[in-house]
Amino acid sequence: PVGCLKLIQELRKQGVPLDLEEFTDEVERGVLSYEDVKPHRGLPAHVDAEWRELLQQHLDRYLGSEGKIFHEIVSETVHLDLSVHEPTEERPFFTIATMGVSDAGLNVPEGAEEFRHIELLCYLPVGWNVDFANATDSDESWWPGRLLKQLGRFAHEYRTFFAPGHTIPSPIGPYTSGSVLETALLVPPFLDVEEFHVFEAKGKTCRFLAVWPITSAECQLKLERG
Repeated sequence: PVGCLKLIQELRKQGVPLDLEEFTDEVERGVLSYEDVKPHRGLPAHVDAEWRELLQQHLDRYLGSEGKIFHEIVSETVHLDLSVHEPTEERPFFTIATMGVSDAGLNVPEGAEEFRHIELLCYLPVGWNVDFANATDSDESWWPGRLLKQLGRFAHEYRTFFAPGHTIPSPIGPYTSGSVLETALLVPPFLDVEEFHVFEAKGKTCRFLAVWPITSAECQLKLERG
């Protein structure tokens, strides 16, 4: 992948419609950093099989193809699976979505209750190796999947929440060797129709947030200009 601004330019060249006005209005200032906070870890939250099935149906309905699930074998705090949706003619990119962040509610402040339950996703270019079942931390193609899992667990372990505009820097620098991407910017999934953004079932509401890897310079620009 490339930086956030370059990726937007490339998608526009491909004819993918982008509505950035709504995105811009929702971005808030702030960087999440918890270097001095001790994480809370424990047994994973209860997995509601019916909720997962309904969530998968929602993903399949809007992400262009039936998702291939990569199940997590060992879990802490929440059981996080990944649903991989292959490119289609209408959606010329991979979509990777988490399944499990919404199993437990996040620690949201007053006024942000709509983000109590969320799932995360990212977009990857055609040709990306998404054989996550055989991936290891040393595989350069695995880092987007690893990032989604790390972020999904981070929100629970540090008893915080995520919302559009939040930026989470990597504590160890770039996500992979040779890359300058080292910060996750959370935005509404503006490559997808609005009907996808919010999923409701069984009395629970889940919002989706897209993870856009950006450079430290782009993060600084976001902080300065909002």
